[in-house]
Amino acid sequence: PQPLGLPLHPTSRPPQPLGLPPHPTSPPPHPSHLRVQQGITIAAAAAALTSSGQGDGDRLLATLLGPPPAPQPHLANVGLVVWQAGTVLAELLLGAPPWGPWGPHIHALDLGTGTGLVGIALALAGARVTLTDLPHILPLAVRNAATNCPPGCPLTTGTYRWGDDATELLAQAGGPPDLITGADLLYDCTQHGALLSALTRLAAPHTVIMLAHRKRSATEEGFPALAEAAGFAVERLPDSALAEDYQGGVYEVLRLARREPPLLEFVAQLPSCE
Repeated sequence: PQPLGLPLHPTSRPPQPLGLPPHPTSPPPHPSHLRVQQGITIAAAAAALTSSGQGDGDRLLATLLGPPPAPQPHLANVGLVVWQAGTVLAELLLGAPPWGPWGPHIHALDLGTGTGLVGIALALAGARVTLTDLPHILPLAVRNAATNCPPGCPLTTGTYRWGDDATELLAQAGGPPDLITGADLLYDCTQHGALLSALTRLAAPHTVIMLAHRKRSATEEGFPALAEAAGFAVERLPDSALAEDYQGGVYEVLRLARREPPLLEFVAQLPSCE
């Protein structure tokens, strides 16, 4: 069953010889086995992570923001650490590819890539991947890609700020992606409008969008309704779809697809959650 009417296979273009490695004959490495460097640059957060031994995004977020619902003005560096939702999403996509085996005919764009974990995992599985993030974060993903991906790995990068015009990025990537991925992008509800603007600009009618997040507060709960109002069909994947270690209601994965023409004017007028 395909509740969103999702295509059984990307229809944006037929497979073409790109001079890229064929689909691997052995399974790609588990996301947790990737050698992912983190780049925390806030001294207080680094000290807290060192003393606690917890090098994850939730610890950094708590250090930066304090207990919820604290203001969120200092999030410039949260993309420089590994968020567990990235592993959740990578495991899901590697274990249940939306269109069968990954190959270079499938173009995935990882939005807010951070350390690059999700995109690197998909590239190693055979997909053609574009990693995107802010200019000060993207170099970390580039280093991690160089560490984990062999020469010829079908992976490129591009800077992108949510809501900006995406014409140049899509031209460099060869057109709209078949898949857009995002891990832990919903923790700041003040950015939901910018995120939807980005998705509206990047997604074609055939594009499938997969967003994974950890449930921290009620701030994430308003996103599906906003997405539906902006012209997206939204499906909450059942908890049973996740790897057993991540079941129990702590993590959630949303699957989105465009069902209406882009509503950029509406998205631009979305109210802030503050």
